[in-house]
Amino acid sequence: MDNFVVYAYSRPNNTFYYIGKGRPNRPFKKRKSGVKPPRDTQRIHILHKNLNEDTAFYYERNLILFYGRKDLGTGLLQNRTDGGEGVSGWIPDDNWRKNKSKSMRGENNPFYGLKHTEESKKIIADNTRERLSDKRQNYFYGKRFTGKLNPMFGKNRPDLAERNKNNDPIKGTKWYNNGSINKRFKPTEVLEGFKLGRLKVH
Repeated sequence: MDNFVVYAYSRPNNTFYYIGKGRPNRPFKKRKSGVKPPRDTQRIHILHKNLNEDTAFYYERNLILFYGRKDLGTGLLQNRTDGGEGVSGWIPDDNWRKNKSKSMRGENNPFYGLKHTEESKKIIADNTRERLSDKRQNYFYGKRFTGKLNPMFGKNRPDLAERNKNNDPIKGTKWYNNGSINKRFKPTEVLEGFKLGRLKVH
């Protein structure tokens, strides 16, 4: 049934402080938590009505983007998400984190009283070793050829410089990469999937 509305709550100075979406009675419902509707129903504004859910999500997201969120410093709305389905853009505050931590202690923790099997321990250990190995290899590979460890340190190649200067295919080109390899292109001849910049080894 397509009967959704997009609504706003306003302050006494007529600035909006909340944008929401729901069934026609939702804007007027009292809530135990979250942003509460104003007592004065004149400050509850139905901005769009008789919408299907996708259209309602669309309007909600765009209105929140337009008016901005107070928690992100982009506006005056008290919304804690970017609107639409899910909780995209929601930033939990310290109070929420503390309460969530308390609620997951003891028997409330889904892993309470359980232990990892020997098989799961081995999988976790192998994955950890693999991640650490990749990090070490990337780190030492980058260190191996820096500064005085680089065989070309302090040297120059006038022959290459002269060749490059006179090499027509290189003139007017720039470095591009596709995430794995570097390649030179003229701006008008860049292949799909390549972006400007040279891939560096970290």
